[in-house]
Amino acid sequence: MAVPHSAFEAFDFDVLHSAITDLRGKQVFFIGGAPKSGTTWLRLLLNAHPAISCGGEGHFPNRLLPALARALKAYNASIDAKNKTIFGQLEGQPLFSNRHALYLAGAAISLMLGRPAKASTVNIVGDKTPDNIRFLPLLAGLFPAARFIHIVRDPRDCAVSAWFHNLRVNPTQVQAKFPSFEAFAINFAHIWAATVRGGIKFAEQRPGRCLTLRYEDLSDDPVRSLGRICTFLGASRDPSVLAACRDATEFSRLSGGRARGDEDRASFFRNGVAGAWRNHFDTATEQEFRAKAGPVMALFRYPPGGAGASVQDGQRLSPVAAQGQGSAGS
Repeated sequence: MAVPHSAFEAFDFDVLHSAITDLRGKQVFFIGGAPKSGTTWLRLLLNAHPAISCGGEGHFPNRLLPALARALKAYNASIDAKNKTIFGQLEGQPLFSNRHALYLAGAAISLMLGRPAKASTVNIVGDKTPDNIRFLPLLAGLFPAARFIHIVRDPRDCAVSAWFHNLRVNPTQVQAKFPSFEAFAINFAHIWAATVRGGIKFAEQRPGRCLTLRYEDLSDDPVRSLGRICTFLGASRDPSVLAACRDATEFSRLSGGRARGDEDRASFFRNGVAGAWRNHFDTATEQEFRAKAGPVMALFRYPPGGAGASVQDGQRLSPVAAQGQGSAGS
């Protein structure tokens, strides 16, 4: 690892270690969800709150930590080989242990969570990465006081959004693997169901630490849903603050002036309307989709032929959804 000499002029180990300690004393949170479930909009809503810093996408558990693990494993292997071949009759150099690896992982994530300028001025700091949902137990172990937000969206809308997103960013690869939207959607149904089941299981095992939120409810009433999240995280629910967050992240602002439903397939903010999957699914594909994802869809009241009814206070979605709403103070 070649480090320029000039880098050491700004390096102070104690300052960085203090920053890690300070960060870990704040309310840390992680947002996750199945692909195209609305995590970006949720992240922008929260980051608009004056008491919350929410970055994205760090991809800490699925990119940073595997790279760190490979580096430590390679180092240990090389040192262990030297211990055995050269210093076989002597006590060899100790190796990194699992505890050391976890410490380095927690420290690295903490440093990155603290990088945004806003993170140093607030006490609630988080990361939005959709893939976080697949690593919740790992993140919970590294951050024992952290809280987690699982956003769930009608998987048919997720499938349509993911299809157009992939066509925009990597058309050759996606079309080679999936010759049609129908083929893509059926494969997506399995991914969505497995991903959401993982979030449900985590929340059931750790009541009070995971808030489950439907995208449709967030879309119908951003202020009310954001209020639940703020209570969950310990942030102000002042109506004027929540309204300002909503206004700052309206679809027209994010899309450059388009209204919801005014589709632009070349934009990350393509459509902004819940239930638009009806324009892309035929009956046979929708039926096959529900055959794979239907049981999990039913937990969140996504019925055949509709995008699901908004959940009112006191109505039971599922064990995990009920826990989430309760944690948010609704």
